[in-house]
Amino acid sequence: MKIDVYPVGVLADLKRAWRALTLPTGRFPAALSSPVTPSWRLSQARYMLRHSWRTVVRQVKARKWRDLKNAFNGYLAEPDVFPPGNYRRRCGTGWTQRRALRSLHRRLPSSGTGSSSSAVDHA
Repeated sequence: MKIDVYPVGVLADLKRAWRALTLPTGRFPAALSSPVTPSWRLSQARYMLRHSWRTVVRQVKARKWRDLKNAFNGYLAEPDVFPPGNYRRRCGTGWTQRRALRSLHRRLPSSGTGSSSSAVDHA
């Protein structure tokens, strides 16, 4: 089973902003007609962080505590094919990729082999 693990919420915005600031100029696509300047990158990073902050503030003002909690999930782990049953809403979350994988494996049904070991490397 293939499992995708990716950042979500505030962590995803922080990673995108960091990438916008640190990505070398030569790695941008040639389809961009104008050169990418450091000020453009800085404005993009500011926009991403401002958007993330506004979303958090809006959730606090509306007292949407569950949405606020979900904004700080960190990483989301989900299998490419869900097992039969009602497991579509059971994705793994955590502040690290390893924690998200452990959370996912804990929520999925066991393989039925009687083994208590999981596919996550705990080393």
